[in-house]
Amino acid sequence: MERRVGKADSWKGARMTKTAARAASRAKKGGPPFTRLGAVSLKVVGLQYYDAAAPPGERVHFEREPRNPYDANAIRVENEDFAQIGHVSRREARWLAPLIDEGLLHIEGWIPGDAAVEKQSTAAETVLYLAKGKRAILGPPETVDSAALALHDVVIHAWSRAAEWPDPATIRAMCAKLAPLVDRDALPETHLALRLLEVRARDAEERRRQRGLQELREALRRVRVGGAVSWRNVHLLPLYGPGNGKSAFTPLDEALKRGKARVREVSHAGAVNELVIENPGKRPLAAFRGLVVAGGKQDRMIMATTVVWPETAATVVAGCVERGRWAYDGRAFQARSHAPPCMRRGRAPLGPDGVDQEGLWASVDACLASTGVESPTATLTAGFESAASANKNWATHLKLDKDAAGAVVC
Repeated sequence: MERRVGKADSWKGARMTKTAARAASRAKKGGPPFTRLGAVSLKVVGLQYYDAAAPPGERVHFEREPRNPYDANAIRVENEDFAQIGHVSRREARWLAPLIDEGLLHIEGWIPGDAAVEKQSTAAETVLYLAKGKRAILGPPETVDSAALALHDVVIHAWSRAAEWPDPATIRAMCAKLAPLVDRDALPETHLALRLLEVRARDAEERRRQRGLQELREALRRVRVGGAVSWRNVHLLPLYGPGNGKSAFTPLDEALKRGKARVREVSHAGAVNELVIENPGKRPLAAFRGLVVAGGKQDRMIMATTVVWPETAATVVAGCVERGRWAYDGRAFQARSHAPPCMRRGRAPLGPDGVDQEGLWASVDACLASTGVESPTATLTAGFESAASANKNWATHLKLDKDAAGAVVC
């Protein structure tokens, strides 16, 4: 054992020395030798064969294994201690390996914070970098004298043009059309271009999301505040928007009640801090931070205000408000209520990894304790149900006129 550990330490030290040498070389040349291409997800397999592991959130390294007796395209995946945890799946290694061997591609990655680490596989989020000064692989071929080159020309053209396409659904539909054609006979760079076309779809979705948020901000700037409606120690300040109370956005809770929207898990396996909102209608939806939806594998709270455009779907950041359940119970997601202000304070997380799930659970426990409610699954919705009758009494005395688009509670 001592001899094996010594070799490992020596090898690790050699790896770190090489890394430092490469970094020094880059500094002398005046900049990084790689251009960022985009973020893609890779499947890591064979976890059951290795004692080492990489917990969610940890950085991982990718190293070629050209002498692997089982697969000459093998790409080893290591944790931060350079201990092997598995391999990139054969399907993905088949096109990645030739590009790495040619010095064209560099991969950096990590295990996402909400990754479902199974016994045999997990997902790794990666960023692909293209080497500068090497063979141009993301441009049209100079000559097209084979079916493989013709297909590459088509995919590259789609990838290039998709930068101007505003609708992410159109880009994803193009990916679905091209995917069956990009088979084992396709060039490695064609596989890369197809994955980058998927990146274009995500970029278009983010641009649309940001544009929707900007429009929502502009709409909120035109909101007028009316006179207070009061009862006991509660005061409502009515909010009036332009257009006689007609909003350009439909709140997600209203759309769910009318059957005009759908909330679902991101996959059958699910991801604690993500949900998908589908908008089949003709009006944009506004999913406001703090909305609690019950159903699926567990009840969740929308963690960041998101606009979902007509006839599209969007993945949103969510927080678990039911720590004692992670299983389907036959219920589709439905809007219940909005979380109390103590659970909506602070900046919204930029992604699922930014959710303070432990803090959220502590807030749920405090809310349930304050209402004297005991829930077998510790769900926040149990507190809503307990307070339902009292809320109806308050609603009777605190009525807004029909033109009010909402209210501030004081």
